[in-house]
Amino acid sequence: YHFPDKREFDSLKAVFPTITNDTEQMAAYRRFGFYFSESKRDSAYYFLSSQLALAKKFHLQLWEADALDNSAYLLWRLGNFPEALRRLLKGITIASDPGSEKNTWGLERFTADKSPQTARMIILAQLHYDLATLYGQAGYSEKELAELLKGQQIGMLNNDKSALSQIYGGLGSYYLSHNQTDTALADLQKSVNYSEQSGFKLLEGDCFNDIGKAYAIKGNYAAARENFLQSARVNVAQNSYAGLTHNYLSLADLFIQQNNGDSSLYYAKQGLALTTMTHDLSDAAAVFSCLTRIFKLRSNIDSAFKYQSLALEAKDSLNNAEQVKQFENVGFTEQLRLEELEKEKMETQTKIRTYVLLACISVSVLIA
Repeated sequence: YHFPDKREFDSLKAVFPTITNDTEQMAAYRRFGFYFSESKRDSAYYFLSSQLALAKKFHLQLWEADALDNSAYLLWRLGNFPEALRRLLKGITIASDPGSEKNTWGLERFTADKSPQTARMIILAQLHYDLATLYGQAGYSEKELAELLKGQQIGMLNNDKSALSQIYGGLGSYYLSHNQTDTALADLQKSVNYSEQSGFKLLEGDCFNDIGKAYAIKGNYAAARENFLQSARVNVAQNSYAGLTHNYLSLADLFIQQNNGDSSLYYAKQGLALTTMTHDLSDAAAVFSCLTRIFKLRSNIDSAFKYQSLALEAKDSLNNAEQVKQFENVGFTEQLRLEELEKEKMETQTKIRTYVLLACISVSVLIA
């Protein structure tokens, strides 16, 4: 996965009006989507949805699975969990089928060796990682870990260092949230190593941010601050407004712990400014909650109440009863589908065993 920098974006933007080939336009939409994915998510979603429409039109299944994955990631960041889940599950269904390797247009965009199988496995590992992240955000911790381990297995089999950089980062974040700080640090360091080896650094900033959180838990505030600042440097280089939002929140929390009210308020407001550009409801809820804590500590009850109300509103948008119901229904429908597939598999295996047994009996009768 290559995320264009500003120079590449400007170059593509200049030549895009001259592109008349539909599949080349589709590839350009993907690159536009990647460029805006961590800064302007509404724009990124538009471009990746355009990629999805063209992939379906030309029956390019690997491109369709890729677009389902990346658009799903944006949907859940924008607060639409049920549709994100539907797209991720559909993408996994497509990418799990070797038959999706048949149309091989543009494989060099996914893998240098242009191998259909390698490309499919890259997309499949990414789908499992993004599904894990969605489950984590929705509070399905066991499913989150299960999907991360599936992605890890695929990444190891495919020697996909880009995927492993993300998956170990996800595992580190998971263990950090489950109070397994040392295990988290070990996996987060693996994530950094794979990021350096692969050159995929878009999420390396979040990894350094989590390392900083781990050191803060251990009470090593100097190491925490050092990693938060390293995270900020990476996120600036990667044009990741979302990553910077997480940095600013972490620094605000760190300064709260050190009773530095002015610095905590400064960084929380920096994070608030960025959420107006990313339109990320999860991040907005976290920023509002942080500001609520800060103003309570400053005994500014009016401002604390204001941001507490905004935090509750953002959380309600993410977790409203109808959305939770839809999310669970999608998961239940997928479980039924998997059970049906397993039933068909068992029936097929039973038929095969029956045919083999009948063949053996026939041979025995002939010999007799």
